[in-house]
This record gives sequence, C-alpha cells and structure tokens, in this order.
Amino acid sequence: MSVDHYNAYRAWWAETQTPLAPEEWASAQAVQKGVSVVGQLLEIQRFDGSRAFVLNSAAPVRDVAGRVVGSATAIQDITALRQAEAALRAREEQFRRLFEGHGAIMLLIEPESGAIVDANFAAAAFYGHTRDELRRMAIQDINRLPPAEVAAERRRAVEEKRNYFVFPHRLADGSVRWVEVYSTPVEVRSTHLLFSVIHDITDRRRAEDALVESEQRLRFHMENSPLAVVEWDAHFVVTRWAGEAERLFGWTEAEVVVLGFEAADPGRYGRLVTGPS
Repeated sequence: MSVDHYNAYRAWWAETQTPLAPEEWASAQAVQKGVSVVGQLLEIQRFDGSRAFVLNSAAPVRDVAGRVVGSATAIQDITALRQAEAALRAREEQFRRLFEGHGAIMLLIEPESGAIVDANFAAAAFYGHTRDELRRMAIQDINRLPPAEVAAERRRAVEEKRNYFVFPHRLADGSVRWVEVYSTPVEVRSTHLLFSVIHDITDRRRAEDALVESEQRLRFHMENSPLAVVEWDAHFVVTRWAGEAERLFGWTEAEVVVLGFEAADPGRYGRLVTGPS
C-alpha cells in the first residue's frame, strides 16, 4: 500500500524535532508492515497551521483471511501536559539558578533520612566541605543535637508545624557555629524535600549571652549592695528597687515596682519625692 498521501501531513519527532517521514507514521507501519506501533511522541501541524503534541498509536486491521486491510489509529492530544511539563522545567531551572548562585547558605534535605541531596556554593564555603562531600553527608553529620531530636525537628518542618529552628552546626575544621534555619517543604523533580536557608548567628548569640551574663552580674551586685539602689524611668516610675532600699524605705520591691509608690502609700510617696515638711 502506498503512503504517498502522508505527505499531506506534517509532523516532527517531539524530542529531536526531526521531520517524520511518511513511512514512519504509526498507521503507515501498521498497514505496510502489519505491526502495532504504540506511543509515538510527535509534534504535529494542524490544518490551521497551529501545532500540537500527540501520542500516536496504530494497529493493523485484518480480514478473515488475515490480510491487512487497514489500520486502527488512536491519537491523544497531550499539548497541555507538555506545556505543563515545560513550565515545570522552567521553574525548576529558575530555582536551580537561584539555589546555586545565592549568597545565603542553602541545603536540600531528604526529610526521612536527613540525607543532604544538594548544597549550594555558599554552603560549601561556610561548612568547609565541597559540594560533593556535602551531598554524601546527612544533616545529622553536621547538626550537634542528638539524631532523634534532629529527626523530630525535620518531621515538624515537613508537617509545616514549624519552619524556624536554631541549631549548633559543626564545620569541617571541628568548630561549632550557631545557626538559625528556615526550612520549608518543596517538590524538586517530583521528589519531596526540605529546602533549608541557613544564617550564621554565632556572633549575635555570643553578644546576647554576654548581655545576659552582664545583667546577671549587675543584678547580683545591686541586690547585695550595702546601698539603697533605686532606678527610675523618665516618668518617675520605679523600675528597680534593690539593695538596702526595702529596709530603708519600708516597701518591698513588689509594692513599689508592681503597684507603684502611690498605690503602696500615697502619703509616704509624697514625702519621699518632696522630702519631709
């Protein structure tokens, strides 16, 4: 049977964009060779000039004597699916460029095992491991918390019960840095992962710890001072009442700081502020 009439149709192999020869059509092969062809992925040109992606299949039709007398053809329009796949690939490529080139430390983590699926260049610079080394590690190799606790935190991130964490992370040189982690579930190439953005807060944490320690020392000295220590704000509201203040004035810290002078004893408050009459 001739396939010359297939010259009226235009199609290309979708993956290579090579034009489809007349004898390559599924129905042509079914008629000429008596074989079934399933799932040709083609880009075709419609009669109005527009294009579409299709899955093209055909099987030979035989008469009672077994001779091929035609073909049964099925064509499925998958244009919308291909467009969705192309859009997904574009988004994934955009994410990949953002991930690799961003200055923030970023990791992609398999939520069940904790395996590090990918790490960007900033992560390699921070942790002191190459990207390939990081991809062979699990987050529990870095996180200094007990593995069970780290796994529990990953589950919270997957379930979106929490997305902010503070962890001690160990670097390649053995030093430990405190980091804050923002982690959210993402889907990359049909795989569910945790996308973690990491900030080094070691210096901030040290400053906060030093401030707390300083305040504790100050409070200790004030509470054990032989002097009456009183702090006021701009509105003459007492914010600290320590040392000999309670013995000297006769009010407890709770009475003065919580209730205020006037509530504690209006008359004595006036004498304290203005002096004896």
